[in-house]
Parts: sequence; C-alpha cells; structure tokens
Amino acid sequence: MASRTEANGNTRLLHYLDLDEYGLKEVPDQEKSSAKAEVAEYLLEQTLRQVASGSSPVAGEGRFRILNPEYARKEKGGRRTSDLELEGDLKDSLISTPSVGSFIKYGHEGDQVPKSDGHNQISGKAKAWARQSGHPKRRYIPDDGQKFDNSITSGIKRIIDDFKRTAPPARQNVTEDDDLFQTTPTVSSTTETPEQTSVGTSDLFSDDVIEGLLEDAFNRRGIF
Repeated sequence: MASRTEANGNTRLLHYLDLDEYGLKEVPDQEKSSAKAEVAEYLLEQTLRQVASGSSPVAGEGRFRILNPEYARKEKGGRRTSDLELEGDLKDSLISTPSVGSFIKYGHEGDQVPKSDGHNQISGKAKAWARQSGHPKRRYIPDDGQKFDNSITSGIKRIIDDFKRTAPPARQNVTEDDDLFQTTPTVSSTTETPEQTSVGTSDLFSDDVIEGLLEDAFNRRGIF
C-alpha cells in the first residue's frame, strides 16, 4: 500500500507514511521495528525544525506566508515569521510514531485537529472554511499524493539504507545431510596404485617361516 492521508475535520488528521517506498522491505524482519522507530523520531524532529523557521516540510509547499504586521506586533513581539507557535499546544500535539506494517503514523488526533486542519487545509471542511475566511495555507502534513521535501526523504532513505548495510549476514540452513557433516577423507600427496598399497602374506613372512607354521599345524592334526 502507498502512503495516504486521513482527515475527517474533527478528530483525525493523519498521514500514513509507507516506508516500503523507501526500502524497508529489504531490511531484515528483526530490524524493521528499530528502523521504523528511528525514522519516526527523525521525521518529527525535522518537521518541527522546518516549521520553526517558517518553512513547510512538504514538497512543493515552500515557505509559509508571513504574519501581518499588526498581528505580529500584538501576538509575536513584532516577529512576522509564521512558525505555528502561539500557545505551543498545536506543535506539542503533533505525533510521529510507528504504526502497523510498514507505516509511520504522523499528524494529529484529538482536539487540536480542527486547528491543524485549518492550517493544512486537507479535509473538505477546512478547505471550505479557508475559502470563506481567506486564511492562508501552511501545510506541514502531506495530503494524498504529496511527499515530504527532498531533505527529509533523503534522510529517511539514509536511515533505511544504514539498517540494510548493518544487518547481519543471513545464516545458512544446515541439516545433517549437508556436506558440512560428512567426514572428508584425508588425501595423501603421494599417489599410489592399488598394487602398491596392498599387503600380502608373503610380505609379512618368509618361505621358511610359512613352511614351519604349516608343519606345526599338520602335526597338531595328526597329518604326516
């Protein structure tokens, strides 16, 4: 499944980032949870950093429209950068956490959703309100078909690639029938023919010894 966004305008504004698009499927199963957790933490840190500077972390959205002078003087001490920081509750409610399968759940749940949707303008309700009010769009949550900007997507790919490179090599399945359990005979460096390596009776005893043994055997059996 591809990345997707859910926005109901009231209690849920979530982007589900599919890490299989970044190579998670090539990470060993035992490392996938760690990779997802690291990506989730990185995504939250980078989003907050860019929003604080007045820039959208979503590709193609650019910088946020600056605040009007009167509002900036009254609420922000004259600072006109739109950093979505008034009381702090909006940013504090932003989540980025591993979800089911290959997904990261990123966005808002709960009572901050209407405020967030007013800035992101993703749900139909928020888009209608923005048209009537003229409120500028300050999107930091991707809609369907959108991605995070190049700096963030490159960082996600680096994290996933690191987990692929540091993964332990796959262990080979070994059974008792494998050659690893077979005894390998020692091969002499000297090649010998069967005739050279066979040992006969004549090599062990002389003719006189053999005749003596036969004579003793005949005497024991009463053969003269």
